Amino acid sequence: MQAVVFHELGKPPAIEEVDLAPPKAREVRVKVVASGLCHSDIHRLHGHLPSATPMVMGHEGSGVVEEIGEAVSDVAPGDHVVISFGPYCGGCRSCSDGRFSNCERKLANAQRGNLLDGTSRLSLDGRRISHQSSVSSFAQEAVVHESSAVKVREDAPLETVALLGCGATSGLAPVFNDAQVEAGSTVAVIGTGGLGLNTVQASALSGALTIIAIDLLDHRLDQAREFGATHAINASQHDPIAEVQRISGGGVDYAFEVIGYPETVLQAIQMVRPGGETIVIGALAGDAVVSIPWMGMLRGPLRRSGFGASRPNVDIPRYVDLYMAGKLRFDELVTGRYPLSGFHDAVEVMERGEGVRNIIHPNG
Repeated sequence: MQAVVFHELGKPPAIEEVDLAPPKAREVRVKVVASGLCHSDIHRLHGHLPSATPMVMGHEGSGVVEEIGEAVSDVAPGDHVVISFGPYCGGCRSCSDGRFSNCERKLANAQRGNLLDGTSRLSLDGRRISHQSSVSSFAQEAVVHESSAVKVREDAPLETVALLGCGATSGLAPVFNDAQVEAGSTVAVIGTGGLGLNTVQASALSGALTIIAIDLLDHRLDQAREFGATHAINASQHDPIAEVQRISGGGVDYAFEVIGYPETVLQAIQMVRPGGETIVIGALAGDAVVSIPWMGMLRGPLRRSGFGASRPNVDIPRYVDLYMAGKLRFDELVTGRYPLSGFHDAVEVMERGEGVRNIIHPNG
């Protein structure tokens, strides 16, 4: 099958023929219909996130189940699935506590480029290659753990719901699950790309009264208003901290950082009222250091939201239902469509800050 292979830092990924072994127990083989290009993919290409290269890239997508391994009961061949980058074993301490996004087996094996059992199904010229985030969806097919193949209703467009494999869920779940934003509350969202727009619309759906979107690009701020933002701040023209404090009357209840820079994490902390909460959704570079003044920590708790404490098998079908009922907007997030051979073009568009989410269609 054809796939996007990232060999080493400083070398562009190549479209190559790779081999995919059949699924083992509790694994599923999926024909990939669509896969979203995420900023974390770009971070890997620039070395900001560690990668076990050579690696088949891609970590969010959708498709149709083609084959199942032993002991798989939740899906069957022909089922439509969202391919989630949040697999979980169900048996470690974190999973037992209901914190599936912190699954210990997932965290250990994803860093090594493996599936949950500690091995890879991918090879190139007889040599083992790695999975990105235990998925590798920039390929015509993918073998994933059954918990990564989340069954969804067949009338939902696979291209659109592919975003729930990472980006959309990573923006929605921190609002619904981590922060549990209340009706009438005040919210600030730093960064209005794909994740940030989902954070905005989740806050609006939760009943937040004031939603302040912050970005450097006016066209993104305009779109944030369409998704439910009540105020917009261009941080290149105004002091975002002072503006948030002014608009909210002393600080917001919840500040979401959705970019992944130490500077914007500090800004978010200074935007909350005493007793408010700062939630970091953005993926910082692996060696990033955030120096927080003690008085800043006294304003309220700071938490990192890894996939928003998501329960993929529960949350993703629910988000699909909300989308199909017109309560969530996903169609507007898809701003580019590319074949597998257009991967590099999709990356260039994203690096220029154009569009929101580019979709790769590995099978044309």
